[in-house]
Amino acid sequence: GSVVADSSGHGHDQYLVSPPSNPTWSTDVPPLNSGNGYSLAFDGTDDSTYTFPVSEMANGTELTVETWVMFDGSLSSSQTLVSAFQWGLATQWWLGTAGSEIQVTITDNPVYSDCCSNGPPTGVTVGVNLQPGQWYHVAFVYNGSGATNTDRLKIYVNGTLNPVLFVGGTTIPAAL
Repeated sequence: GSVVADSSGHGHDQYLVSPPSNPTWSTDVPPLNSGNGYSLAFDGTDDSTYTFPVSEMANGTELTVETWVMFDGSLSSSQTLVSAFQWGLATQWWLGTAGSEIQVTITDNPVYSDCCSNGPPTGVTVGVNLQPGQWYHVAFVYNGSGATNTDRLKIYVNGTLNPVLFVGGTTIPAAL
């Protein structure tokens, strides 16, 4: 099908998009003890999913985002894993890769370009060294009440809290 139903009951179904082809269903799944036995395979070029704006995230001060991911090819560039970049919203976030590291950007002043010294606050893991062909459980935890970027953003890979290097010239916002 072309829709992934939201099992939480909140009605935030994911729609598979990328004409002329959508992400495809695969039986290559992460090592889980339960689940439906399927994953989505993205072609790495133009496949994506979307949901309509998630009102529960507006003005929130805490957020956890998790995903399972496996890369088939090179990790030499940035790749989006999950994001909430929605036109017209002030605070937005992006979870992806920076080469073989995990990168998270949370900003209340959206810019649609690479980070620089005055760009949005971005955390990049140090020493993760992602490899093609291996499943990874990736998560970030945002807590807007933290005093510093280190307090506000934690990045986990396979359940391990990783050191994070922060780039960008601003502080992670206190609320989404």
